[in-house]
Amino acid sequence: MQFSEETKERIGKIIDLSRVAIHYGYLPLIVYLGYTYSEPQPSLIRQAIFTSSLRVARREQIRYIRAATKTLPKQTSDFYHRSILIT
Repeated sequence: MQFSEETKERIGKIIDLSRVAIHYGYLPLIVYLGYTYSEPQPSLIRQAIFTSSLRVARREQIRYIRAATKTLPKQTSDFYHRSILIT
């Protein structure tokens, strides 16, 4: 069957668009299916609250470390601060 040039271009564009859709849509589709078909079904809101509370706890740890290093002598403070950043 012979196709015109216009039809060939349209088919090529459709194939390119479907490649892009599959490339960027595959992982979100798998995550969506995992959330919707798992038992018990996880709560996205609970997950968001948990991760944000971890960020708050981490910020509090950093503030505590900074406050603790301010009371140390300068040379010890630099060494202590660097060792905390490495770990």
